Amino acid sequence: MSAATFRRLDRMDDALKAIEEAERVDSSNPDVWYQLGLFHTAKKEKDAATIAFTKATALEAYHPASLTRIGKSYFEAGSLEMAESMLDAATRSQGWDNAEAWFCLGKVFEDTSRLARAKECLWYALDLEASRPARRYTEALPRFLD
Repeated sequence: MSAATFRRLDRMDDALKAIEEAERVDSSNPDVWYQLGLFHTAKKEKDAATIAFTKATALEAYHPASLTRIGKSYFEAGSLEMAESMLDAATRSQGWDNAEAWFCLGKVFEDTSRLARAKECLWYALDLEASRPARRYTEALPRFLD
């Protein structure tokens, strides 16, 4: 099983073991650090989670899931400019199809009284969520191009 599955089953010791094994295999993979960030988030270890998400973006500057998590963290802390920056970076790069990033960006625009832009982002997030495939296009497509 994967770290994400163990985490969802609340088997945190097994999740950590899976993450540690993944780190031994490929410590330069940003998804490993993203999973570690989710692990720390589940354990309510905010600072450790932020460090892990930041490491993921250090390895891949536009890692959409990590940028979204960092953006959400800034939003929750009330740092709307930083939240907008992270979420905008996520949605303008590989996270163009990340409904969560668009939703959070819409909430930032809503809180900063840019309601027309908020509405666009929230509708786009809803459209993405309604048409979300079982597997991301960027993961499935290379399989057919080889």
